[in-house]
Amino acid sequence: MILMATSYLLFTFGMLNATSNLKENKIPVVCQAILWQTIADGVLTACLALLGLGVWAIIIPKVLGILIWVGIHRYYTPLVYGSDSQSPPAEHVYYQ
Repeated sequence: MILMATSYLLFTFGMLNATSNLKENKIPVVCQAILWQTIADGVLTACLALLGLGVWAIIIPKVLGILIWVGIHRYYTPLVYGSDSQSPPAEHVYYQ
């Protein structure tokens, strides 16, 4: 149960990138991430089930599939901090 919950913790590493993709309407990137995650999940589940790993055949692909989702979102949308295109945080805006 705890190992399955780590997949939700791993989502946070790509959530900003995924949100940026959705905000910028990069639907092909979002679809590609979901597609490869689903394919990898299905293939790994089938292979591990045929090897006789029992319930681990379901848990392990779920955790590894999240890493694929995070990797695709981070590859296509690297976040740049401190660039000129971004406005500074509110506490750094000074009025004269």
